[in-house]
Amino acid sequence: QEKRSAFPRFYFLGDEDLLEILGQSTKPRVIQAHLKKLFVGIHSVAFDPSERHIAAIRSLERETVPLRQHVELTAKVEVTIHRVFKEWLCALEKEMKSTLRHLLIECVSDVERTRSEPDPLKFPSQQQLEAYTSLEVEWTDTPGDTEGDSRDLELKLKAMLLDTIH
Repeated sequence: QEKRSAFPRFYFLGDEDLLEILGQSTKPRVIQAHLKKLFVGIHSVAFDPSERHIAAIRSLERETVPLRQHVELTAKVEVTIHRVFKEWLCALEKEMKSTLRHLLIECVSDVERTRSEPDPLKFPSQQQLEAYTSLEVEWTDTPGDTEGDSRDLELKLKAMLLDTIH
């Protein structure tokens, strides 16, 4: 329970999985099997050639998002009760949030600047959808004929969702 209260995502794991992670904390490939239980949006991670850093996160749909800063794999996954954020699971969580936040800001800026669809090769689908949503909120707040814009946006979002699914 001490480990789970120190890193709440451990509550998503059964006792056997948690013991395997804590017992084999120096083997990132073993731990990778459990990442999808700890982080819903992460299906797997990509390591750098030395396998000492996590370089990217991958979704179930195989969409790869390079991390802005690689996450160093420390010798142990163990988390103390004092929540030492230098441990790599906490660092991965922090970097994932930071990277996705940065990409969302870039995507919204890009869409606002160009007034066109975000580049699907440049931005993950999650950020593209959030950028469209933020623009819809902006368009709804502006007076004028936004009904036509909303319909266009709705069609674009449906097309993006279908592209993502297929």
